Amino acid sequence: MPTLADIFSTVDSLKRRLTDTAMNPIASFEQMVGNANDRAGVYNQQLSEAAQEPGLTGEKTQALAQDMANAYNPTGMTVWHGSPYKFTQFDPSKIGTGEGQQVFGHGLYVAENPKVGQQYQKQLSGLGDPYTFTWNGKQYEDPGPRDPERHAVALAFHQGPQFARKIAKMGIEDSKRGDEHALDMGGLDYYRKMYDTASQIKRKDISAVQGALYKIDLPDEHIENMMDWDKPISKQSDHVQQAIEKTKGLLPPNAMDDLGGDLSLLYGKQVTPNQFLNTWESLTGSKGSGEAALAQNGVPGLKYFDGSSRSKKTGSRNYVIFPGHEHILDIQEMNNIPVKKAN
Repeated sequence: MPTLADIFSTVDSLKRRLTDTAMNPIASFEQMVGNANDRAGVYNQQLSEAAQEPGLTGEKTQALAQDMANAYNPTGMTVWHGSPYKFTQFDPSKIGTGEGQQVFGHGLYVAENPKVGQQYQKQLSGLGDPYTFTWNGKQYEDPGPRDPERHAVALAFHQGPQFARKIAKMGIEDSKRGDEHALDMGGLDYYRKMYDTASQIKRKDISAVQGALYKIDLPDEHIENMMDWDKPISKQSDHVQQAIEKTKGLLPPNAMDDLGGDLSLLYGKQVTPNQFLNTWESLTGSKGSGEAALAQNGVPGLKYFDGSSRSKKTGSRNYVIFPGHEHILDIQEMNNIPVKKAN
């Protein structure tokens, strides 16, 4: 059953498609009215005013569409990130150490579709990476804290329940003899609980994954300010176009000579984000220099259609968060377990 956050994420995805494709905001409002919150009175007033305008370009209609886009899902979009590593916040120094290609720009990659995150979680995790086990409705980390249940579950998964019971029996006997290691582990109480747990386990009832799948909140306000990989400079949002213009002041001294005196090679209306970023990198010789210039001027990242949506130019997207903006990614869960926030 989907959680409330998942429902919000779906609504949020739909509303962005509304903005991108200029759908009828009045019809969309009628679809959403069943979920109206305490802003319903305001919306009704806006709807009444917008209905009196012809077409979709009237001031009241556009105001309604914008207010709808801003009001729903206050937690932002739910996005996903798959990794062989476990952490509680993103580290920009690790950028480029994952799959390594960074095809769509230099930054931290997250996905609107959870299946994309799961794919990378599986692809990037190796034989030596730690496991997360789920058994009897509980999760256990391996390696993890000293806990008899976790100990039993890990042994049962790797070597079978019978072996787990055997180790627990040995621990019980060693504890009775006063063995120092057995007593340090927790003695009789520890190994008896471990044995009881191992006696209840069936190997097929244990699920296990390596690496981690992160559930992340990405606020709308940042998505709106991202560069769109699938549009030329002339079709970017006003915010992105203004940021691109400001990057001219950050060009290296040799830029004009290297461009043959023609800035349109970098700033022309039909220049794509891929061309813009690659040209910046060639001018500076520094990986991610174009992304850094954009980030310095208020562009937190870029967005692009994922593999299942690219040919249709509609559907779910992936997002690349530029270094320096990793703080906008708020990790909510790791492998379905809420992440404790640092004080």
